[in-house]
Amino acid sequence: MGKPFHIVLLLFTLLIYTNGFNIESSTILEKQTNVLGAELSYALLDLKFDRDIYRFKSVACPNTQCQIPAIDCSCDYTNKTDCPPVTGRDASCPPCPSDFTFSTPDGNVTLYYCLADEYWTAVEANKQYKFTTDSNTNQLNIRYKANSRICEGMRIFVEPNQGSLVMNVSPIPYFSYFGRNTPSTDTAYSAQINICPTDNQNFTSPSWTEDTYYITITPTTKYTEFNFEIISYDINNSSIAPSCTQVLSTHKCVIDGDLVSGYGANEEIHYYTYAVTQPKVIAFSFPSLLQDIDFFISDDPLLTEPNSFSKAKWDCSNERDDYLTLKLSPHPDGSPLILYIGVSTFYESEYVFTITTQGLNKPVLITDGSPKAATYSLVSSSRLNMQSGDSFSCNTWSRCSPFSIQYPYTQNLPIWPIPPEFLSDKRFQGLVFEDLQNPPEPRGYRAAFLLSNKRGDDQTVNSDLQTIMASKIEFLSTLVDAQGMALTGSYGFTLKNLTCNYQGFLNVSDRLNQEEDTLFSTTDFTKLNSVVFKINTLTMTDEWVSCQNQASSLLSVNTQNVEKMTTFCPYASTDSRFATDPCCNSSLTFFQCCVPRLMSVEQTDYIGVRDDLVEDQCHSTDCTISVLDEYKASLSTTSDCSVPGYVLEESQLEMRQVLRQCKSVISPSPCDSDSDCSSTDSKCDLFTRLCFTAPEKLDKLYLQCVFENLPKTYVFSIIYKHQLNQTDSANFLQSVFDAFKRLDCTYATGQDYRAHYEYYSEFIKPNRCYPSPRCLDLSCETVHDVCYDGNYGGWVYSHQDFIGICDSEIGLCNRKPCADGMTIPQCEADCKSIQNFCGYCSTNVSDCYTFPTLNQVQCSTAKACLLKDGLFDLSATTDPACQQKGYCDKPCGFECIGMSGCVLATATTSGACTGNHTWDATNKVCISTTATTVEECQALSTSMLKYVFVNCAANDYSQCYSDGLNHNVCHVKEIACQTKEQCEQTGGECSDRYFFSQENVLYYPEMQAKCVRGHYIWKSHWPIPTCDIYLEKDSPMGCYPYYFTIADSVADGYSENVTVNNAPIDRAQCEGLGSEFKWWVPAINQAQCTKQQGCKVVDSNQYNLPYNFRFNQMTKDLCDQCGNDVTSSWENMFKWTPGRWFPGVLVDTQWIPSDFILTGEIRELLDYEYLYEELEDSVNIHIADLYRSEALCRMERVEDNLKSISCSCSVDGDQSSQCFTSSALVLGETKPCQGEQSTYVFNNGQILFTGDSVKFACTSALISQISKQLYKSTARQSLSSSFVSYRKPDNYGVLNEKKAIIGTILTDGIKITTQGIQSLTLCFTDQSQFQEESDKYPVLDFAMENPTTTSLEPLELNIYTLTLTDNTTNKETKYICGDLNVTGSSISILPIHRLSEWADVNKEVFDKTSKGLLYTLAVFFCLTSIWGFYQLVVVAYRKYTLRERIKLVHLLILIVTLFITIRAVYFFILPSGSLSNNAVGDYILVVLPTFIYFTSFTIIIVLWYIIVKTKQTGRYMVERLTWFILVINIILYLLFMIIVLVFHYTEETPQDECGGRIIVSVSSTTPQRAVSIFYAVIQAVISLVIGAAFIYLGGTLYLAMRYKKVSESNSSSVHQQKIFIITFACSIGFILHCVFVLILVGAEPSNIVFSFLGLIVTEIIPSLSIFYSYNQGNLSGIKQVTNTNLNLQYVTNDSESFSSNKKTYPK
Repeated sequence: MGKPFHIVLLLFTLLIYTNGFNIESSTILEKQTNVLGAELSYALLDLKFDRDIYRFKSVACPNTQCQIPAIDCSCDYTNKTDCPPVTGRDASCPPCPSDFTFSTPDGNVTLYYCLADEYWTAVEANKQYKFTTDSNTNQLNIRYKANSRICEGMRIFVEPNQGSLVMNVSPIPYFSYFGRNTPSTDTAYSAQINICPTDNQNFTSPSWTEDTYYITITPTTKYTEFNFEIISYDINNSSIAPSCTQVLSTHKCVIDGDLVSGYGANEEIHYYTYAVTQPKVIAFSFPSLLQDIDFFISDDPLLTEPNSFSKAKWDCSNERDDYLTLKLSPHPDGSPLILYIGVSTFYESEYVFTITTQGLNKPVLITDGSPKAATYSLVSSSRLNMQSGDSFSCNTWSRCSPFSIQYPYTQNLPIWPIPPEFLSDKRFQGLVFEDLQNPPEPRGYRAAFLLSNKRGDDQTVNSDLQTIMASKIEFLSTLVDAQGMALTGSYGFTLKNLTCNYQGFLNVSDRLNQEEDTLFSTTDFTKLNSVVFKINTLTMTDEWVSCQNQASSLLSVNTQNVEKMTTFCPYASTDSRFATDPCCNSSLTFFQCCVPRLMSVEQTDYIGVRDDLVEDQCHSTDCTISVLDEYKASLSTTSDCSVPGYVLEESQLEMRQVLRQCKSVISPSPCDSDSDCSSTDSKCDLFTRLCFTAPEKLDKLYLQCVFENLPKTYVFSIIYKHQLNQTDSANFLQSVFDAFKRLDCTYATGQDYRAHYEYYSEFIKPNRCYPSPRCLDLSCETVHDVCYDGNYGGWVYSHQDFIGICDSEIGLCNRKPCADGMTIPQCEADCKSIQNFCGYCSTNVSDCYTFPTLNQVQCSTAKACLLKDGLFDLSATTDPACQQKGYCDKPCGFECIGMSGCVLATATTSGACTGNHTWDATNKVCISTTATTVEECQALSTSMLKYVFVNCAANDYSQCYSDGLNHNVCHVKEIACQTKEQCEQTGGECSDRYFFSQENVLYYPEMQAKCVRGHYIWKSHWPIPTCDIYLEKDSPMGCYPYYFTIADSVADGYSENVTVNNAPIDRAQCEGLGSEFKWWVPAINQAQCTKQQGCKVVDSNQYNLPYNFRFNQMTKDLCDQCGNDVTSSWENMFKWTPGRWFPGVLVDTQWIPSDFILTGEIRELLDYEYLYEELEDSVNIHIADLYRSEALCRMERVEDNLKSISCSCSVDGDQSSQCFTSSALVLGETKPCQGEQSTYVFNNGQILFTGDSVKFACTSALISQISKQLYKSTARQSLSSSFVSYRKPDNYGVLNEKKAIIGTILTDGIKITTQGIQSLTLCFTDQSQFQEESDKYPVLDFAMENPTTTSLEPLELNIYTLTLTDNTTNKETKYICGDLNVTGSSISILPIHRLSEWADVNKEVFDKTSKGLLYTLAVFFCLTSIWGFYQLVVVAYRKYTLRERIKLVHLLILIVTLFITIRAVYFFILPSGSLSNNAVGDYILVVLPTFIYFTSFTIIIVLWYIIVKTKQTGRYMVERLTWFILVINIILYLLFMIIVLVFHYTEETPQDECGGRIIVSVSSTTPQRAVSIFYAVIQAVISLVIGAAFIYLGGTLYLAMRYKKVSESNSSSVHQQKIFIITFACSIGFILHCVFVLILVGAEPSNIVFSFLGLIVTEIIPSLSIFYSYNQGNLSGIKQVTNTNLNLQYVTNDSESFSSNKKTYPK
């Protein structure tokens, strides 16, 4: 059978290997994002297979046989109405107990199974439940009745959806001493506990039962949501294999299904093998029954001893239990696959585990459950193998860095669950997240590699994209398909490219805006961070990243190496130097901060816009370039939005420090008389020498201290929430007290019997740690202890109060203290056994002095000198004598006292002390009566007898110990100060005494010096240096031995497998141990006390109460180098408290009735913890405001830009003006408070708030940036016939109501949106360009935008200069500032220069020079037109008086006069500016006259042409002349109408496609530009033609009249002269007019002088030549050159006629 079986097995194995998963795609994509202030760059690994992927939910128990009784007598405690169970129980069964009692070092503890007020949820096996809690103080109790009719194995799954939790499962009701626990520190874990019958081992408490399981779920975050399931199965039929094959001599082999047990010492590792002989699902169960056990598994024959350093293929090193389920097969050739297993005991412990193929393995999709829980369940499913041979694993979520396995979202989201790098970051804790828009992909597998991580100045670079592209992902057989085939093998990647999808981007943008809208709907720290986190996740979507990449591709980049101070980690985590660099390895920061150092760092800068790409890819080039410019600036300034990482820690610490410091005011003040207590209106209790201040008064003093010292921003929400009075109100403290009071037990003074809290671990035996602090609230300051360093769990913050016994069991006997052990009735009876006594009582509720030697008679006349604590002197009967009897409350030194003699050390009982010895019952030693010196004593010692000479007085106070004896017979005594001077100068106490007090350090003699050494990492992989938890205690000076002698460890019952040695007892022994050891002597004076200094830092251990301190091992230089992100300071380790002298107080004695007084009272007092919780919440709200501001600032800077760019440049973009919008750029948010100064810094200025800026409490202000570009001025464009340019307004001019330019904007301004701010100081950075306009606009001012008209109005502020210093860089900056009174909810302010009398300035479109020239021009035209009108009057006179006919010349003069008159009117109106925006006026007064001008002179040209070119006369010539003139003018005026109509109706109102991002000038349209050019060309051509015609025709006429025989009358000479004048003036005028027009159009000169001269030469002079040559001003009837009959007076009948065919010129 063997051979065929092997063949079948081989074939089946080959089938398995050849019919597995097929890969459909395997891509890699780089994405960068900012997550809650951290800049992250990821390589995202996305794989898709051809089938769904499954994982296993397993129950794995060792093979065992359970005895199932015939009658079920198990106890079901799940039924609330039948608890303990009675109904239905068999009569033969014993009753189910109602309680369970067990002993502890502190006494017996009784637990009850059924409490009347207890609530629990009963659950059943193999059903899923969902639980939700919104408080981390709500403990959920669940009960499950075990299935006692089967041999039940089960696994409990608690899968978190939101938040985190810890779970305890026990057969004993709700007590974490018993049963099993899930991880308490590493809560990023899908909790599961496997419970089997074999778990009930004798070395631990039971965890398996047939009765009821008590399951406690304790949320560790405020909001927690989780799924709960118990999977149960019957293991009764399991079969046990008989044996296994030993593979290696160093390894034990494991039998399938067998229970493997062992014992390991500290950090010991045992090795095992397991052979896979068949394709099977193999479940590994490594329960943590005693200590945490880690397992490492390898299938590599070259790695047979896997451990924590060897990068084993499967690393099972979770906190608590470890479970693993694999689908494995033998090798392809059929040979067994050998698994090499290392079992590591981190702490000394027994252990058990099992490897079985016979358990229950339930396949579920990898998408089963919530994304968070499913991700946690996918750990150990793959690893990333690099080309270099290195590999990265993800075995436990807290260590999945930089490689992490992700939930198979459709779009890979590597920041949920929270990345391991941020699990301890308070900003990331408790986040709630859900993304329904990103569904899972059951066939997909996702992973990620964190390429780089930057927070503030700290940056870590793990790898680059090219390196990860070359890697391969290897699957580790934990995943299968629906048929159970394992997902194995390695896969590479191809680069994935994203294309910007505008519609997809809009969808993401809409979702993002919805989230942004909720930013102001909450002030809860965690909820707000969750919203910001959701916004951050949206920036990682493909739609966002693709469009972001597209925008970045349109920018020019410059990548170069620069030298800069940085904390950048230059080494990969695999580099050996990584571990030795504090900027890389955080555990080194105990010895050295990560100090910025000068390094060459690759830096990429965006330096410009790639215009060619923009023009090619985007539809609106100018607008897009403008947006890209802003986007480029945004990329380089988003860091301005960041809230420094240390702000959260700093704020929380500041609040706690204030509370701690204010606790000092509730300690009663020392006093000698009532006058010392006048400040608190209380009496002085002479017995205690403390002021007897009422608790309510102390509470209010505390409140006063707290609210005076806390920043107003920290307490704003408290004031608002509780509707408290203003902080400066007379009854403010009372209102706070009323809001936070509660019933509490108290004494007449002080804090005795007040409710308090104790912080301790349930798992630590007494005296192992320093005494538990007694805390009024969680701001409690602790003494750093090795117990806080992560070695012990089970820490409890336990509330304690005395309400139950306050008014019945707290009291005193005024005659004498009650004896120990007395009950209240016994003490009262004893007290009253004597009716009266002589004494003195300061109050009726405090201890009294008793003078037992005085009877009633003596008592009535005696005086007593009262000292402290009941001491007195009856002999000092005068004040001076009594005062000299005073005492000092602190010692003036110490001395060692005790016995002296030769002690027989081997005689430990009185019975053994015989012969020449005597038994000292006091010291319990046997003393030799014969030996009196050291030498004599030593001479008595033999091999059987040991003698030790003891002389306590000879010992130093710091070594007051009887060395050689089994116990100490010496002790330290305080040396009392004798005088007031000695007390104040020498007396005192150093706080280091805490570490030398036997009360705190049990096994050391009082004041015994200690041998200390520095902290070190005593366990592998320990995160921070600490002390040996077994053998040492901690102190600011370092670690010192826990036990003073070996005998102490024996007496303590020490049982650890670690050797205990005697502690060094002197300096020589200590320093002989090595250079790292030093001798620490308790300080007895101020110099010694303050000499010890160290680097004080916040303790990062999570088991300590938050924000406490410890001293690390940095030197002063190293400590001082630490930056703001590390709270460190070089300080004294200890504090010296000087002595206070208490003089004696002389009083008259009193005869007092003996009485027992109940001193406890229940009163309404301050609830310190409630106040603390509200203050913590208030600080969190303040931090939330900062984070909200950061989120708004970041998103506002890029979101709209990306939206516009993707709209303009994407294939599916809008391609319209809708792409671009304009709005104020949100910079951030600030919260100024009443009575507090604060500053908000923006990129070009600051806002300073004073204590009076806010009238009440605090208020929020949203700060936005206003671009000055939105106010850029433009000038309207007209036809090119304009002769002068209007005065161009300043680019950023400010106008008054008269539209006059009265100033200019200097720089961008800000918009402040707020309610409640009444005043502030606004400052802008003083820049050099601020002085450029100072001559033109001499006054510096701020202008505010009118919300109705949107115009800017000067505020007429007193602007002054301030020089402010940056607190971070210490750099001084000069500002221009103004004090503003804020009215309304929103103001927009910009800095300006303006005129002094700005309101009265009238609008001027021309300056004075231009106006003068224009009016001069108008006068010239006017005078010319007057001449013309005069001639027209003469013509009219002749027409109607002399009956002369109208001649053509009259028409010429009329038209020229009309032209000149219109020009005159135009230039008279022009300086007023009324035509600047009047298109019709422009057409009538500018364009039309030009055509009239041409009409005038074409009449002469046509006439002269007819004369020169033709011989016709009479009617034919007239008709021809008329038609010629008519046709020419019809053409001209058609051109005029076409030009005007086209120009006017093609005018468009400028559309600002860019939404104000760039200024779109008011300019001509394309048709208008064409018409303008055509109009100019027409003018130039006509002018040139007319000018040429005048030269030719005028010259011809002139020459003809000169050389031909015409009439020789005088008039002929005059006519010749006039023709010359017209020809000269008009030809030159029109030719220059051609040049003039071309210059106006081409050069657009703004020089009025040019236009002035040009118009005189080209228009006025030609017109004057016409008026002169054709002057009609002679009323006697001067004959004109031409009349209506066309008779030429200068050509007679006898003269030769002009002919167009023949011209004769003189020789």
